[in-house]
Amino acid sequence: MAKNPCIFLPFPYALLLSSSLLQGIIAVQYRVTNNAPNTPGGVRFDTEIGIPFTLQTMGTINKFIRKLFQQPSDSQRKYVPILNVYISDFNDSFGYTNGDNINISAIGLQSFPPGQAKFEFTSLMYHEMTHIFQWSGQGTAPGGLTEGIADYVMIKSTYYDPEGYTKPGEGGRWDEGYGVTARFLEYCDSLRNGFTPKLNNKMRKVYKDEYFQELLGKPLPQVWSEYKAKYGNIPADSAGAGVKFIVTNNARNLPGGLRFDREIGIPYTLQTMSTINQFIWNLFEQHSYSERKNIPVLNVFISDFTGAAAYTNGDFNINVSAQVIQSYPPGPGKARFRFTSLIYHEMAHIFQWSGNRTAPGGLTEGIADYVMIKSSVYWWFSYTRPGEGSRWDEGTV
Repeated sequence: MAKNPCIFLPFPYALLLSSSLLQGIIAVQYRVTNNAPNTPGGVRFDTEIGIPFTLQTMGTINKFIRKLFQQPSDSQRKYVPILNVYISDFNDSFGYTNGDNINISAIGLQSFPPGQAKFEFTSLMYHEMTHIFQWSGQGTAPGGLTEGIADYVMIKSTYYDPEGYTKPGEGGRWDEGYGVTARFLEYCDSLRNGFTPKLNNKMRKVYKDEYFQELLGKPLPQVWSEYKAKYGNIPADSAGAGVKFIVTNNARNLPGGLRFDREIGIPYTLQTMSTINQFIWNLFEQHSYSERKNIPVLNVFISDFTGAAAYTNGDFNINVSAQVIQSYPPGPGKARFRFTSLIYHEMAHIFQWSGNRTAPGGLTEGIADYVMIKSSVYWWFSYTRPGEGSRWDEGTV
């Protein structure tokens, strides 16, 4: 256990320690704090990764990102005077950023495979530090694009597992995020050398789909369609084609309804429903309308009820409890994460077949959770482990 869980290195001192690593990285001070030194993950951080390694890695990644993003001058770079990394005890994700801070889950660290802690941690740091230094059009860029660029940087660093990673051509939307979008950006690079850095640098003030036309000479939908065709995948129907999404907050004056408006929002929910719709069709291998349930309209209602986090009634309505939304853990992005996980489950109920209700309820619940697991948007740290349970149709848990 480290006696001094926080080390602060001002830039001149860091330069003396590793001038070759930090040459050209101006006025960035790195701080690492282990806020979970007494937890298994915090102990593993101290014993297998450590603050000195993290500080050195941050300098290396900073230099790598700026070179990859083709930002040789200070005027092209995002100004980040101090960059903090906190090892903390939370379980909704491996890591997230808020402001110029990176938060790493000690629980996630504990789950890294034996002997792979430094590799997995470095991979995660490439992704999260990209979020710190990338441009996002002052929040106008699609979240899936910024996540895709972060994974793109991780791929370029080679700190990832190519065997288990997203393959070129996979995915249903160009802005699906993470590996799907990263692979698409690689394809765009093949059409024009340095496309992704150029796109990032264009997004300093605002994001526009038209940047694809400007850089590649083709509109974005055409680029995506040609990309899908190159890898032999049937071009996916446009997300949500034929389905109208409606979101209504019936609990706007209650704490949970207020939190929905403040931390989740109707625009985010509509976009998420469209993304999940396409994800489910692809996962269920339903490439034609004849294979899918006919859902012309899908409503999500935020309402005041207890007894469940959410439920569906009919084929067209998802009801989400405002009281459960209010109970979500505090913290940046946590409400959206929990809400998105819930919507994956509930939308699976909307689009799955149930044998005209002859299928066991536990099976349909299990399929809904299967979709949620495949989306990776779930709290896997505390989820059911393989082999648990006493009946195959026991259901969700």
